Amino acid sequence: LYKLFIKKLKIKKFSEAVYFKTSRRMSVIPSLRNFSDIISSFDNHRFFGTATSLLEKRFGIINKVDKKLILNSLEDRKSFIEFLKKFQNSILKNALYEKRNYKKYLSTIMNKKEKIIISDQGFNGSVQTSLEKITNLQFYGLYMSLKEKVKNRDKSYKNGFYTYGGNFTNLNHIFESVFTAPHGTFINFDGKKFYKEKKMTNQKLFNIKKKIFFGVQKYFEETIKLEKNIDNLEIKNKFPDEIFGFFNKEKIIIKQNLLKSFYFDNSYVREGENKISF
Repeated sequence: LYKLFIKKLKIKKFSEAVYFKTSRRMSVIPSLRNFSDIISSFDNHRFFGTATSLLEKRFGIINKVDKKLILNSLEDRKSFIEFLKKFQNSILKNALYEKRNYKKYLSTIMNKKEKIIISDQGFNGSVQTSLEKITNLQFYGLYMSLKEKVKNRDKSYKNGFYTYGGNFTNLNHIFESVFTAPHGTFINFDGKKFYKEKKMTNQKLFNIKKKIFFGVQKYFEETIKLEKNIDNLEIKNKFPDEIFGFFNKEKIIIKQNLLKSFYFDNSYVREGENKISF
């Protein structure tokens, strides 16, 4: 969409848009420096699932644990922390390994003299924060929405469009289902090769999601025809947030073949996937 605006509105190109290979998993884990970092990583992104999944999928380490053991970072925090203490050395050792390799990739797409802006959905800006810890550089973030405490604390270099707590926030699982890629989530980089999660239903039905992308692009193209001078546009967040809320009020007619492509999956915080119903 950025490239579309540049081309259609004939705007002078001041910056280059780069598809950045990252994810919460790929950025947060390499940024862990101590046990406190490990525990605080659950403040924004909880976990519920088996102990095996927690160690392997979230932290990238393999240990023999009770496969039937279920852990929930929100319910029994004390037991959860005690469990993690047993594996802190392995977790931090792997984090350092991943950090060294990830920095190799980062060095190929950025340099210290550039002013870099990350565009993402929100709500905590954890990828940005993690990258700043890994590189010791200052980044800027433009988000669909940000939590108020994050916006107030980091207002000089993080900004969000939608008010946190509105329809976009409450129905974010719908946006996340569309805001995906055909290859799935990036996990890590070993210095030569990128590793990704196995494809879930969202990725297997990606050809259906393309119709949604084409629709969004068409909307932007039609909007550009209405107003060629983008400086004259006064863009507010309340009206589009109300429109987004129609998903929850059955006021938007969606074809059945599109409806079947909506799933929620996020192995960083939980196992499996759920079909999203409207």
